[in-house]
Amino acid sequence: MPSVSVTFAPNSPQQIICNPDPIHVPYGGNQQVTWNLNGPNGAAFSSSGISFKDQSAGTLLRVNDTQYQLTDDNTNTSGADVDYPYSVNIVYNNQNYTLDPEVANDSGGGGRAVRYRSA
Repeated sequence: MPSVSVTFAPNSPQQIICNPDPIHVPYGGNQQVTWNLNGPNGAAFSSSGISFKDQSAGTLLRVNDTQYQLTDDNTNTSGADVDYPYSVNIVYNNQNYTLDPEVANDSGGGGRAVRYRSA
């Protein structure tokens, strides 16, 4: 079960850092990815804290102000990676902050995505 540490530092040049990036999702059923926000008091994921772009990967749940969870079946048997670009959206002191990392089905490489690994 991949876990992503989202570090938020509003006064830093790189305000939002996701580690790992990309997120590698193993092949198989009921895979879960959890995003955990670390930052100053009052920082929270917005209502669209993790937002997938063109494609929706699985079921996304906002657990609380500092945690999101994705549950999905990785049924990728194409032999190629399947990437799901997403953005991270944080609210702090009534300001919005955004980063566009990726999620991908894994065979390696890439960045800023959830990557579903092929069987």
